Amino acid sequence: MEDFGILLLGVAAVAMGVYHVARRRYVAQDEIGTVIGTYRGRAVVCLGLSEICVGAGILSLGLLRMLNLGAAAAAWLTKRPWPLLLCGSLAALFFGGFMVLGSEEQRRSRGRLVLSLPGRLLGIVLMVLSLGGLAFAIVDFMAPAQFERGMDRLRAVFPSDMTAPRER
Repeated sequence: MEDFGILLLGVAAVAMGVYHVARRRYVAQDEIGTVIGTYRGRAVVCLGLSEICVGAGILSLGLLRMLNLGAAAAAWLTKRPWPLLLCGSLAALFFGGFMVLGSEEQRRSRGRLVLSLPGRLLGIVLMVLSLGGLAFAIVDFMAPAQFERGMDRLRAVFPSDMTAPRER
């Protein structure tokens, strides 16, 4: 039953993303209903595409678990992580775009624009990091041997053996 819930969560996220892309309008509200920001156009398309990417990943996880392929998929993804990198990086890239584009209120008011600069800067950093993740996904997909060699070099520099006792 839990696996079906994961699948439904993914379907809901994809549906919400498709809704946002089609409608191109989103009104963010706090818990008591006060409007925080109104988003239109490209910003909402970025938000919707981010939701679709996250939903596709969650939906895939739920489907694999429902088909009892969770362990096999985890073993394969450990060796070939490009699907995870692709979904996660695209979601982060589009969400970064959403942050950079901002709300209508931020674009109309000079004061709100200034206050939104740290968030927009964070969006740019998120987009740059996600482009790095996309590059890793492409290398893993197109040249898995080179990707594995690079990962072996990283493992040599940053060992992650958690079972070894620590020296004091």
